[in-house]
Amino acid sequence: MVVRGGSANAAFRSSHPNVSPAVVVVVDDESCVVVSVEPTNAHTLAVCLRSGFGAFDGADRKSLAALQLCRGVAHCHERQLALGNLSVDETSVSTLSGGARGTPYVQVTGMYNSPHARAVGVGGSRTFEVSAESALRVRENSDIRNITAAWRVGAIGNLEYVVKLNEIARRDKDRSNHTFAPWVIDFSEFPLNADGSLNGLRDLTKTKFRLTKGDEQLDFTYRNTMPPHHVSGDCLSELGVCIALARRTPRATLAHVVRANVVADEYPKDLSRLYQVLPDEAPIEFYVDPLVFKSIHEDMSDLALPTWARVGEDSASYFIKVHQEAFESCVVSENLHSWIDLTFGYATYGTAAIDAKNVMVPDSNRTLPSSGGRLCLFHTPHPKRSVGVVPRSLSPRGGSESDALALATTMSTMFITEPPLSVAQDDDLRALGRILGAIYAGAPCPEFESAAPSNGLFEESPMKSVSESLFEDRKVHAKTAFKSYKAWLSRMPVEARDVVKLLMDSAKPIGAAAVRDSVLFSQDIRSAATILGNMRSAHESIAARIMVAEAGLKGASNTVSRFVLEDLCPEIEEYIVAPFSETQEMQLAMSFSLFVQTACDVASRRDIINTLFPLFVHALSAPNSRNVEGPTLKREMFHLNVLRCIRRSIGAATFNRVMIPVFIACLQPKFRCSSEEIERVTQALVYVARTTPLPIVLRRIVDVLHKALRNNRDDTSSGAHVIVADVLTSISEHLGPRAEELILRTSMGAPSSILENLDDWHPQSPATGSTKSEWSWLPRVSPFDRDDGINDDELTMSQVLASAGAVDDEPWRLHVEALTSWRAHSQLVRPSAQALDVSADERLFLTHGATSKCDGIVCVWRASGPRGDEEGAMTKYNGHAKATVTASAFLNFARDREGDVSRACSCDDKGYIQVWNTSGAHVWQFYARDSDGFQSLRASDARGEHVIGGTTKGNVLIADACAGRVVRQFSCPNSRSVSALYVSSDGVICASNRDGYMYGFDSRASDENVFEVKAHDSGINKIISASNEPHELLTASSDMTVGLWDMRMIGGGRDAKRRYDGRLRTFRGHQREVRDIAVSEKGDVFSVSGTSIGIFSLNSSTEQFTRFAPLSVHGVSTPSAPKSGAEQSAFSAIQLLPSSRLFAMLNEDGLLSVCH
Repeated sequence: MVVRGGSANAAFRSSHPNVSPAVVVVVDDESCVVVSVEPTNAHTLAVCLRSGFGAFDGADRKSLAALQLCRGVAHCHERQLALGNLSVDETSVSTLSGGARGTPYVQVTGMYNSPHARAVGVGGSRTFEVSAESALRVRENSDIRNITAAWRVGAIGNLEYVVKLNEIARRDKDRSNHTFAPWVIDFSEFPLNADGSLNGLRDLTKTKFRLTKGDEQLDFTYRNTMPPHHVSGDCLSELGVCIALARRTPRATLAHVVRANVVADEYPKDLSRLYQVLPDEAPIEFYVDPLVFKSIHEDMSDLALPTWARVGEDSASYFIKVHQEAFESCVVSENLHSWIDLTFGYATYGTAAIDAKNVMVPDSNRTLPSSGGRLCLFHTPHPKRSVGVVPRSLSPRGGSESDALALATTMSTMFITEPPLSVAQDDDLRALGRILGAIYAGAPCPEFESAAPSNGLFEESPMKSVSESLFEDRKVHAKTAFKSYKAWLSRMPVEARDVVKLLMDSAKPIGAAAVRDSVLFSQDIRSAATILGNMRSAHESIAARIMVAEAGLKGASNTVSRFVLEDLCPEIEEYIVAPFSETQEMQLAMSFSLFVQTACDVASRRDIINTLFPLFVHALSAPNSRNVEGPTLKREMFHLNVLRCIRRSIGAATFNRVMIPVFIACLQPKFRCSSEEIERVTQALVYVARTTPLPIVLRRIVDVLHKALRNNRDDTSSGAHVIVADVLTSISEHLGPRAEELILRTSMGAPSSILENLDDWHPQSPATGSTKSEWSWLPRVSPFDRDDGINDDELTMSQVLASAGAVDDEPWRLHVEALTSWRAHSQLVRPSAQALDVSADERLFLTHGATSKCDGIVCVWRASGPRGDEEGAMTKYNGHAKATVTASAFLNFARDREGDVSRACSCDDKGYIQVWNTSGAHVWQFYARDSDGFQSLRASDARGEHVIGGTTKGNVLIADACAGRVVRQFSCPNSRSVSALYVSSDGVICASNRDGYMYGFDSRASDENVFEVKAHDSGINKIISASNEPHELLTASSDMTVGLWDMRMIGGGRDAKRRYDGRLRTFRGHQREVRDIAVSEKGDVFSVSGTSIGIFSLNSSTEQFTRFAPLSVHGVSTPSAPKSGAEQSAFSAIQLLPSSRLFAMLNEDGLLSVCH
């Protein structure tokens, strides 16, 4: 028998992307070939299903994994191969980047073929011996029960046992998944005593995180976080690894993980200090590697040993020896089982974790495979050790290969049983049915979870399955536990259930190829599997894989594009941070620019924002490593065609907020941008200036560049000040005839001269009389004349350019004064907070009200004001005919070719919801029978693109914004009119009525309401989000108050006596009903009541009842019909323009005002 590895197995490498390549080839003297393939990565299907990280959450991901599995099995069977012990543990799950990010990709492992197996009728099964090396492999992959039994009787030591548990939990040398062991001493004094006790013994019944942070802090965290948790990270996080092993970690890694500016003095200088401040467990190197203390950095000293370990040149080796002896001591052996319960055992979940203060925060991205230390291996308390000190020294990383081989040859002989091929393939198909069922049901088949596959390739497999331990006591998990085979099948979709039954219950299972080609898998899933497979087959370069992906995305669906983006983007991100040659950069730049444009055409906005856009920003934000003329990554990404695609895909608002600071930062000398790149940056800023409202351009671009010029104390030899002046000149050419002269003069003289002559920035209309030019109402105050309390002279030009995104952190200076007003309607038929809306890009206003002709007019206005005559709206939509429009809103997720908001929706009292383009073209309408009309309306893309309407009979209808059909419906108790609606980012719908009740519905769950609360004494007029947290709400009520709520604290059920449950604070100050509210990102609240406006901060006080003083708004009138404050009609609605630092208000008489 011969065991071949490395290049010797080239003939057995996989020709299919869903079959792992061979890593070991066993050949006997009779030319019987057995190919044993083991998982080569840290993840298997068993880990993904058992760890609960949701690698296969969602129907699409389950179908993709199932199809990939069927493709791999069918490929082997079609080539007269069998897989032997096919199980969830021999099914590999990998990602293109090799890490834990990306689309999970399934590959089958373990195949064999021989002339004897194909001769079904000759001799039946036969058995032959495996070599000594394979026997050693058996020992290294022993079953967890055998390892535990060996530790209990003293056959292996504490350290070796902990390392074995790390291996089973798929932990290795990777920083994000590093092997660890518990700290057992605090290093304050020499640990070993003659009686076997330890000095400075650590409490192994508590986690290191608990010992470091303290019970009081963990209890506070658990009470005040959502979801509740005690522990914020893994037992040994990537950050903890880098801090503990800082002396052996490359500086670039420290800068990436810990802090960009690596300061040696910030890292612990000695081991005692490291133990005190680090809440993580110990990297295994502190028990086995004396070099762990030696620094590779010139400015970072070696990690100091405890004073008792400083014995000379061999101090580090001496410390390792003593540290190991402490770990193998009797007192540690007697308590190690408690630490295992907290780390790999039953105390990692459920009530046991709560009692042990060991609840870990769920992973932020449940769509990715993970095999962290929280993989639970034991679901019952771990047994104690039966013996004390092991009478021999076993180091998991010590010893020579000859010693290991000698140990292996002393073990019992291992035999391989080779069955007939047809028998083995039938076993493969039955195993395929069990695995498909586990994928779709989320748990293994209850009748097979502890049964080893029969008649497999191995009588005792060198790849011994650990599924017995991974799925042990599965019934403790109520959501995924199934007491019977029938209940397990009922959890699956009908199509999947039929396939699983045909594979498992038939005397002759259907073939894998038949399953692969069945209707179980949609065309989208098939296309995704093909493209992902082709990407893995492109071994030439990253550019080749990008080109394969780009070709596959053309004409693809959102589902296919999402899988491709999730798979490819992590690999590209890892590649662009590494140094590469000019040729590689040119190939990457050209291929990636085409990929971005194609992906933006087919992928959804959410997928682009979550995957491609962060990668795009990352590629542009890093300084160039060299000066290169020609195709570079930055130059190609700054091409206007690429920028237009990105802007169209993510929307103008997100594009401006993120990309403008990136453009400006690239003007810094340290970015070393070439002349071509600077030219394209200038073109990009001009493009933004031409397509963005002027107030945003002035705040985000012009003000920043002026400040940079004023603070130019850098070396002018870099020419950065000339570049900034040239950019301002180019922008001015598109904003006004005299702007170029003003900008150049400002760059060398008084910086306020440009904005003091603001009218010169805008082309004046040739018309005379009362006609106004666009944006002529903007104030003429220079940003440099404002007293903002900040000394800008302390900043250099480069610092100003680098902090361009900090404009959002600047305080909002309020004058509470109208800059311009115009008559939007003759009056508001039904004054409400939903009579005014502003688009996310702050380009457009939306109003509805009465005109001289009818009550069903909805108007779209430019933010700059009417053009021509004062009554001239951009669009007047009259699709509601004689019905009265009750609510209207922009569909901010619907965009035109430039990324601007292009659609709106409105509803009326006749029961119609209509969606239409901002140009006035009708798109679709929906009629709700027996509704008696709609009263409220919301547009949301939280769980798909939807329009939500509230009826006068208390119903909440969710309509697909693209198809125009109702997909869900909820009913509020008591059948009262729905006066206000709100949709959180996680899909919770809040509805209110005129009696002050608020109801909550989960759009993903049943039709029952999840909470009901008496929120106010009178009706609720508006519900909005109070912050970036989806669970915090603000309500405006007719009882003259504003309420701050936490949805997590609102009890469930329908208790009519429940009042104010979940209210955090109440704000008072208005003397009339609060009609509308709006809140800024900083927590500043704007409310309108009568003719006054209330402005207060959510962060100013923590008192339950807070009072504020309402203010009057000056200048709310039109030139043709000025009104005094006493004659002014009441305000009905308010909306913020945060990027412009303006706000808009609508009166009951139809007057629309823009204020600052």
